[in-house]
Amino acid sequence: QYLEIIDERDRKRIIVARDTELLRAVWPDINYNGKDECIVDWGSQIVAMSKDVAIGLGVSWDPAFRINMQSANGQVELSEGLAKNVPFKFGEVTAYLQVHVLDGVAYRVLLGRPFEVLTVTHTEALKDGGQLLTITDPNTGSKVVVPTWERGRGPGTRQREQEAEEAKTEGFR
Repeated sequence: QYLEIIDERDRKRIIVARDTELLRAVWPDINYNGKDECIVDWGSQIVAMSKDVAIGLGVSWDPAFRINMQSANGQVELSEGLAKNVPFKFGEVTAYLQVHVLDGVAYRVLLGRPFEVLTVTHTEALKDGGQLLTITDPNTGSKVVVPTWERGRGPGTRQREQEAEEAKTEGFR
């Protein structure tokens, strides 16, 4: 109703939110075995990792510590176990996290509230949809600012896409 009664000139000045925003991800070195995509989700009560990623990064877990997990669609499944004190390295900051290992999830790694609280993470939203995370090392007090990426588009994605496009056009010559 408000929009119907305001002057046309004022209506053009109203800035509104998009109907959706893409999930954001970071790419830390996990378990000192390589970088992987971690979705940032402060609405999650846990830090979780796909069983395939855990195996690929050499993360071991305790199968005796299993919990029931309810997914977004309401389905309940038992976790595979808990990986204890897994190092996640962001530049000079290392956070040791308790990671629930799950089979058949739609993500690789999910960084939830335990990460945010441990590292006293400050999130700065950017107008283009991006985010910057300021992460504090809980053991040293060191801080680092980490850029986030659109889910599925991590560091080097643009370069790989450009190289693939160049290779494709090279094949047409």
